[in-house]
Amino acid sequence: MRRLLKICWFMLVLAACAGDQPTAAPTNIFPEPKASPTEAQAQNLPTRAIATLQPTAVANLDVPTRTPLVLGDKLPPTPTASIEPTALPAGAETFVIPEAEPEFQISPPQLCQDMVYDEASGNPPIINYASEIQCFFEAFYQARTLERGGTFDVNYARRLVDGAYADYTIPLLNRDVEKAEKGELLEVRYSNISTKILEDQGDERFIVEVTRTRTNVTPTGSDENTATLKFRAVRTWLGGLMSGWYVDNFFNPSTNNWVSATVNLTIAQVQPEVEAFFTTFYAARSVQAGGRIDLQKTVDLTNFAYRAYTLPPLQNQAIQVENGTISAINYSDITVEVLDYDSNASQHGGLATAKVTRTQTINYANGKTDSFTVTNQFRVHRHFDDRGAGTWYAVDFFQPDAQQWVSTIAGQEVPIPQGSHG
Repeated sequence: MRRLLKICWFMLVLAACAGDQPTAAPTNIFPEPKASPTEAQAQNLPTRAIATLQPTAVANLDVPTRTPLVLGDKLPPTPTASIEPTALPAGAETFVIPEAEPEFQISPPQLCQDMVYDEASGNPPIINYASEIQCFFEAFYQARTLERGGTFDVNYARRLVDGAYADYTIPLLNRDVEKAEKGELLEVRYSNISTKILEDQGDERFIVEVTRTRTNVTPTGSDENTATLKFRAVRTWLGGLMSGWYVDNFFNPSTNNWVSATVNLTIAQVQPEVEAFFTTFYAARSVQAGGRIDLQKTVDLTNFAYRAYTLPPLQNQAIQVENGTISAINYSDITVEVLDYDSNASQHGGLATAKVTRTQTINYANGKTDSFTVTNQFRVHRHFDDRGAGTWYAVDFFQPDAQQWVSTIAGQEVPIPQGSHG
């Protein structure tokens, strides 16, 4: 008996990447990229079922081909709750480098499925891609909606994006979150959402044109912006006949390019950006009398192996500041030299090795002063903001005692650094 299965989920959600000289970057600096979905094959279903539409090819559209991410990262992360310092063991002279935080795994929800499956015939399902995509982008913008008095659901919005687009859009959404928390943004609404498939790239990946109107309500009034944008939407099997959607690429109208596009830069071009990064980096680690170390800022400026390595000793300093043992920490005479830069380290940003010399001065409540002048080497990863400018994150560090990058020695016991963990 022929059974017709037609399911359409639409879930409304709440508002809302050697020796004296370190060796070349190993392939395991960052978490390995996840494999492409294979659930459909396991169910003897094609990853691309019988099409019910004839997509129109887009002439001269610069769409990147499907290339595995080298870094496989999801930078920067959604800001966490306030960091609570955890003391290293009293009297300890060494500590074990923690494992880096696991990579964020894309977990799109089961929603917006619209397909016809004839179980008796054994034929593959016929999927209404146009219907699913329209439904998905309505849910996508609902996740970015802010009701008056409510909050953005950043965690849910994060489940709907991946890859280069996640790295681009989550910081912008977090910026809206900050404005809402300060009372500068009261409502965000999306209306008149329409979608059009421009290109079927195969493997259930589509270039989609989306037109929407965004309305912002602030204490001083409201404004509307209607825009037509291009995304790459991906359909993925979640197991059995269940599926979901996410966006992994976006054509940025400010740069007239896809956010995954490689921007080839020279060392000279990235040098001033890296210098500016380390100015901000050391400002976050400084503290004046009566102040506190900004642990959250360090979390936001770091990721992966380096974040795991630097937080324990930095948290230890924060505790000493809190209990009055340390009265001030200052960094001076900061010099930065970019040794190399790989523009092709990932689809969404390059990787630089930087040599940094600085003097750290620690003033204690008992009048004692310690001063450390050291030269360290970092690996820093470049992302793009909404204007195409570079934003940077420290992701690896050459540990002077072990004479190895910390990305390779997680779990190893090393001396507690004295002015040399960053």
